[in-house]
Amino acid sequence: MKIFNFIRDNDNLENFVKNNNIKDYDNILVQVFAWIVDEKQILWIIQKIKFSLPQSNIIWASTAGEIYSWTYTENEILVSFSVFEKTQINTLILDLDKDENINDLVAKKIQDDTKALILFSDTFTTRIDDLLENLHTTNPWLVIAWWKAWDNLQFKDTIVFNSEKIVHNWIVIAYLNSEFLHVNNMYDFWWIEVGKFMKITKAIDNVIYKIDWKTAIEAYKDNLWKEIANNIPELGIEFPIIITRWWMKIARTAVWRNEDWSLVMLWKVQEWDSIRFAIWHKENINRSMVKKCNNVLEKYPVEWIFAYSCWWRKYYLKEDVLNEIKILTEISDITGFFTQWEFYHNEDNNYILNYTLTALVLSEKDELQNRCIVQENFWVKDKVIYAFSKATLELQKELINLNTHLQEEVQKQIAEKEKTLQDSIDWYIKIIENIPMALCMYWSDRKVIYANKAWSELIGYSLEELIKMQLFDVWTPESRLKLIEYMENKIEWQDSPFIELDMLSKTWDIIPARTKGITLSNWITVWILQDIREIKKLEWEKMQLQELNMVKDNFINIASHELRTPLTSIKWYLSMMIDWDFWNFNEELKMAINTMFASSERLIQLVNDMLDISKLESWKMILNSEYFNVYELFNNIKYEYKNLLEQKKLKLEIFTEKSIFLNVDKNKFRQIIINLLWNAIKFTPENGMIKIVAQSLENWQKIKINIIDTWIWIEKEDISRIFEKFWQADNVFTRKQQWTWLWIPICKEIIKLMWWKLKLESQIWKGSNFYFTIPTNI
Repeated sequence: MKIFNFIRDNDNLENFVKNNNIKDYDNILVQVFAWIVDEKQILWIIQKIKFSLPQSNIIWASTAGEIYSWTYTENEILVSFSVFEKTQINTLILDLDKDENINDLVAKKIQDDTKALILFSDTFTTRIDDLLENLHTTNPWLVIAWWKAWDNLQFKDTIVFNSEKIVHNWIVIAYLNSEFLHVNNMYDFWWIEVGKFMKITKAIDNVIYKIDWKTAIEAYKDNLWKEIANNIPELGIEFPIIITRWWMKIARTAVWRNEDWSLVMLWKVQEWDSIRFAIWHKENINRSMVKKCNNVLEKYPVEWIFAYSCWWRKYYLKEDVLNEIKILTEISDITGFFTQWEFYHNEDNNYILNYTLTALVLSEKDELQNRCIVQENFWVKDKVIYAFSKATLELQKELINLNTHLQEEVQKQIAEKEKTLQDSIDWYIKIIENIPMALCMYWSDRKVIYANKAWSELIGYSLEELIKMQLFDVWTPESRLKLIEYMENKIEWQDSPFIELDMLSKTWDIIPARTKGITLSNWITVWILQDIREIKKLEWEKMQLQELNMVKDNFINIASHELRTPLTSIKWYLSMMIDWDFWNFNEELKMAINTMFASSERLIQLVNDMLDISKLESWKMILNSEYFNVYELFNNIKYEYKNLLEQKKLKLEIFTEKSIFLNVDKNKFRQIIINLLWNAIKFTPENGMIKIVAQSLENWQKIKINIIDTWIWIEKEDISRIFEKFWQADNVFTRKQQWTWLWIPICKEIIKLMWWKLKLESQIWKGSNFYFTIPTNI
């Protein structure tokens, strides 16, 4: 391959093509770099080239200066003819405003032997960004070289074109296809980083809002000096930020300053990028460029270099920009231009750069040059300034090392604190997620920001769905009005009561809930909620039971009255028949009358027991305390049951002291003793013994009462059930009685009403002992 560079004023274009035998080649890539943006001149040159070389492929870009051989030009037009022996050239031009499916259009022309793409554009849009990313994903080994056209720093208009048309907001692409073409690239960056490492903590696209949680302007003030910060963005070009991504150093410069002290950068940035400020240092140019060129010579064959340099380098270096151009020329002939932005391709990624020189290294030969560039000693005009600069840089390195060490320690402590905090947050979230009570958080605009698992499961919405909703969206219309009134009137929600509202689930089910809001800050409120469907169900069931209980009480009262009146009359007449001696009854008739009399008494007692149970269940039984002698009460009861005891051939013994007195409800106490005694008489076989024992405890502060029978027992598993209504123990003795009882439950409830407790002990073949303990004075 060969390169021929033509400058507009040096010679006639037709003669230049003829004298260099360029027509003899089939594969020709013509790159035109023009300082002047003049469509008439452009069309004239295109016609000349197409007339002289109809087989050529032309790509054109406006520039900020043209690079060729040992120098560069301004206010000129450079026509560079690249002739290939083994490489085919194809070009494509695309309208970014009209063409759709750009990715497909570009990829369709890529062949199996395509080694490189050269792209010129007069704009940079997200569509090109997507194109470059898509090409890298499809073929990461395809070298892509892209540069932004420039217009001599006039900031008016830029153009690109191929042999077909001149366009605006377009891109022109040259495809280099060959099995024998070697393609590599390089870049040089000579800015020096200063100050500490920082993080971009808030950014959107190409706007930096926060650096280390401070505004971008404050970061300039803290790390450089106020004069620089006050003159940003005018000085932004001289003091860019350097972003480190993997091994790449990428410069970004500020072009606009907002009122909130944020900065608009020349290209987009990312949050959490690691950055430092930078200054330019031209003494490093020769060393850096020689090192890069020697690295290329050692690894790759080189025939030609397309060099594309950022126009800021020419602005800063001025005449010294020739030094790096001459170093490149020692490798091979070069051609190129000064661009607005540069693009660098690497297998790991594609990078948009500023302030750099990028180069596309081409060769159709396989041989390495086996040589290196010897760096010449250069003379520094002011040695004092150079020495001071070098000493300053060494001091800066020491300060940076110290700052890095301190920063590492600080970051280590911060990481430990953050881990502790995160562990605490995770712990609290785990608790919140697993508590049965539903919980959600929302902003002051009533937008939901968090809801735990219980809340989501209750109403059927996922957390992602809830975040898109407002708090009012999950309540019925009536509850929304009630909620608004509650929120407006309850300033101190921590002290406000729970309110009952109806929620509306995702499936439109109404869910009654008890809820309350708790303010955490001026922006965030926590809303806690309890599902009360079961409570409402229990309340309804309770109400139904209360109604049924009322009906039962009324029935018992009426039935008891209607039963007790005739039963009392029957008992009275039977009593007369037994007591009147003028009745001459035989023994069989007397036994029948006695049986009827006993049955009427039991019926009357059953009615009285049912009334007592009803009163106890409804808490209508009234207690009246009375001071009485226990010994006298027990003896009176023994006398009343003398006939019954004799009929069953039972012996009753009372063990108590004559001086024991109680201050309780005498009638209820008497009823307790009678019921327990009747129970003992009923279930004690003939010739058995019953004992009533009253024993003083704690120096006469309490009295323990025992009613003990013999030869009847309760199974161990039945002891707790003996106190249930209408339940009867089932063993060989109790099974014979066939009588439903209430007196034990009545005793239990009366004793419970007096704050005592009735207990039972029972042993097989020995008997049962009912006992309770009461204070002597209540």
